[in-house]
Amino acid sequence: MEPERVVKFVESLAETLDFLESRGVTYRDLKTEDIYLVGERTKLSDFGMATGVVDKWSGTPSYSTPEGLVGGEAGIRSEVFVLASLAYEMLSGEVAYEGEDAADIAYKIQTKSRDGDFPSFDEVIGEKLRKLGHDVGAIQAVLDKAWSFKPEDRYESANEFAQALAGAVAAEPNNEKVKSGKKGGWSRLRNLW
Repeated sequence: MEPERVVKFVESLAETLDFLESRGVTYRDLKTEDIYLVGERTKLSDFGMATGVVDKWSGTPSYSTPEGLVGGEAGIRSEVFVLASLAYEMLSGEVAYEGEDAADIAYKIQTKSRDGDFPSFDEVIGEKLRKLGHDVGAIQAVLDKAWSFKPEDRYESANEFAQALAGAVAAEPNNEKVKSGKKGGWSRLRNLW
């Protein structure tokens, strides 16, 4: 999906997530299957796991967070981690964290975020983004901050993440390659959008 369109969807989702957080609700299981497009806006469904901000995490393995996997508290910074995974998926066409089973996915989320070895889309779509005039390194840096192991190192709100992503997408390219990532099949989002 074109980066500018991804930004619009991320901004719409961020607005919704921040609104929920302002009302004391954490969505807790944000994933592609719960996002519907209405024009250029997004709508969320399946609030079955939504709960008060200070609560334990649970949800779909590929859209989990490091703190959630160990029973940590869920809040807006947890949602930012997942929103970054969704943005990555929309940009690259691949799920950010996937594996053979839930335990493998959990291990990857824990170790990769702890070690700063974040998913990279440079090999998957980096060249295309550069040809379109985008700074792949700037986009990757925004995602990397949102994927920080410690919630306090992430963006303070979903809107702050969306604004950073919009700025990175609008940035002038530096044409340098960034850390290589994994390769794989098309994602559910690619098929959806």
